[in-house]
Amino acid sequence: MSTPSVPKPSTPADEARLALEQQQTYEADPEAPAVTRNTVRPNGVVDFDACRKRPLGHRDQGEVIDHFHFCRWGTDRVVQLEGDGRVAGTITFTETEVGLGFGDARDIQMDVQLTNLKPTGVFDEAAVLSWDVTAGGWPSARSCGTDATHPYSAPVAAWPGIFMGFNLKSPKGSGQGLDDIATCVWNNHYQAIGAEGPTVWSDGPSAGARYDSSTYLARPAAGAIFDRVTPHMTYHMTDKLVAGVAIHIYFALDFPQITFPPRTDNRPKVIPGNIRANPPSLIHRLYAGYDAAAQERSNKNRAEKDRACARLTRPAGTDCDEYPFASSWEGAGLGDGNFSVMYVDSAQNQKAGSRLSTWYGADRILNGDAFGMNIMW
Repeated sequence: MSTPSVPKPSTPADEARLALEQQQTYEADPEAPAVTRNTVRPNGVVDFDACRKRPLGHRDQGEVIDHFHFCRWGTDRVVQLEGDGRVAGTITFTETEVGLGFGDARDIQMDVQLTNLKPTGVFDEAAVLSWDVTAGGWPSARSCGTDATHPYSAPVAAWPGIFMGFNLKSPKGSGQGLDDIATCVWNNHYQAIGAEGPTVWSDGPSAGARYDSSTYLARPAAGAIFDRVTPHMTYHMTDKLVAGVAIHIYFALDFPQITFPPRTDNRPKVIPGNIRANPPSLIHRLYAGYDAAAQERSNKNRAEKDRACARLTRPAGTDCDEYPFASSWEGAGLGDGNFSVMYVDSAQNQKAGSRLSTWYGADRILNGDAFGMNIMW
């Protein structure tokens, strides 16, 4: 009997490219509680119906709701062919997948439900339908594995009362770099066995995840996220806690030519980070302690920002705010002149910075991770 194929592993660069190609984004919530193994599904209920109500989940890539929640649903089928290539029978069904990532473990939890099963031709409700899952890990095969008991088989008539649950785990130390990064790609597979024998395995669309053991996040030193998505932070100009910073970023993104300092080469400013741009313009997190290059860029960001701020008069009760952030690789130290400084209310500046820092930890935003900004009234 044949076995299902294993998906090709995906590098972090591959995953970043897919995040852009699939054009998925979500609004970050730095106040959201951490997603941990002890705080999700306390009653063990998986809400498949809620997933099927999400239109964006009805795509091959599914919907990455945020770094810790995934939904995908759609119609799959297995096909039995005659020797001459004619269709002898099919089993079609709705497959719904609900996924959870965790902020305290290198673990992805997936649950799969099949509904609306319809056998035709040589298949009837007594035919056996089998499910299996395969996973490809990077940088090595041991970087991702499943604990599922598979394949699992049951008569067509029994499937509406069944769902499969499995975990995709990555051992600590199986990744690369300071953050011990590993990735995982997986596929569900289906096969039917009827009077004429088994079909070939039918492959569902793939999905991806990233694992890390970062020690510089304000969270446990282990986590797993759905990474085929680009998050964005939103600041509101009417939010009295961060209004000054929001207004500054608004002008930096939408009216960069009137921001300070002007470029010395008289070329137009193009300040990055606008998630609403087409295509989105992104910035990337910088953690100064990551390595020597990161520390050097961080030092340059602050030095260049301080030089620009010194040319402005400081009103009482203000801080000099910079955008792109000092904690981004696109900050003032990049040296291209595409940045802005403005004095804003000190409390607002500190609150905005606190929200950003909290979000980095809550959503496991690592050194080099891309994100955007969205400024609203």
